Amino acid sequence: MAKVMTDESNYSAIASQIRSKLGVSTRYKPSEMAAAIGSISGVSSSDNGKVVVDGQLTQQTSRSVSQNGTYDTTTNNEVVVNVSGGGSTNILSGSTVPTASDGEDGDVYLQYTDNTALLPSGYIGYDSLLVGNSAGPYIDTDITTNLMDGFELKFRFTDAQTNDTWIFGNWESYKDTLIGCYGGKWRIMVGGQGPTNLDIDYDIHVAKVDTGHIYLDGVDTGYVPNWSNVPSGKLLLFKDTGHNTPVKNAEVYRLIISSNGTTVRDMVPCKRESDDKLGFYDLINDVFYENAGSGSFIAGADAGSIVSAYLKVDGSWLPLIGQDITDVNLGD
Repeated sequence: MAKVMTDESNYSAIASQIRSKLGVSTRYKPSEMAAAIGSISGVSSSDNGKVVVDGQLTQQTSRSVSQNGTYDTTTNNEVVVNVSGGGSTNILSGSTVPTASDGEDGDVYLQYTDNTALLPSGYIGYDSLLVGNSAGPYIDTDITTNLMDGFELKFRFTDAQTNDTWIFGNWESYKDTLIGCYGGKWRIMVGGQGPTNLDIDYDIHVAKVDTGHIYLDGVDTGYVPNWSNVPSGKLLLFKDTGHNTPVKNAEVYRLIISSNGTTVRDMVPCKRESDDKLGFYDLINDVFYENAGSGSFIAGADAGSIVSAYLKVDGSWLPLIGQDITDVNLGD
């Protein structure tokens, strides 16, 4: 199911728009808004996977988000995009955030990824790279932990995790910068500080750390990273330095690392066409990082997944879902 990530004023504006479309005076709780939007468009749960094309619900057979009015979800379940309100709503799409000049009130805008457009010739972008049930592949970022003052990792676990496996980081004599699983939970740790009791799920998460904060999915966890207690070894992806146990059943979408307040790595998943090797391309230094371990990565979806959705209300685009959600469900 898609998640609504917005504040109280936006809830009020969305509720007002719903009342206007339905011609009612009902006051809606946030939990009631999805069903109310479904009432506007006449969508039912049986319409999952259908999209609006020329004002009609149509089952798509191939993914396409590059043209206005089309969106297919053959790789994502439980997706309905139909808030047409009797045909008055347009579904727009693009790879950038919508601007005030785009669309009209009541329109929906779907923002999709376009990693290939970021890459030089000879590389094909993917939404993500995965490690399956056989651990082995990993990436050496070629940067040491003590030179870093922030990072942002977009990732998810795709299946059950074993104890003491790490998707990112470095551990050395109880100094740590880690994201991974321990004791049946998962955690984010920087210098011994961070949330340690997170339930393992299969949702997409964004862990972001700067000089004074540790964020999870855009929310400040209240923990302050202890940069004086981090190790000096290299940062690894799909593994950590120290435990030497590559993670399995995990997926990474993007990794950004900063040093002295400047971005020094911006790594996106891709394939090098000359030899069909999968890896991560660093947009900052124009370097391709291939598998430094054993086995092989698995390519995720082709670049083109929906990452955000917006509803235009009173001239402003209001977020309906967070940037970490790759599906849109406005119907049930």
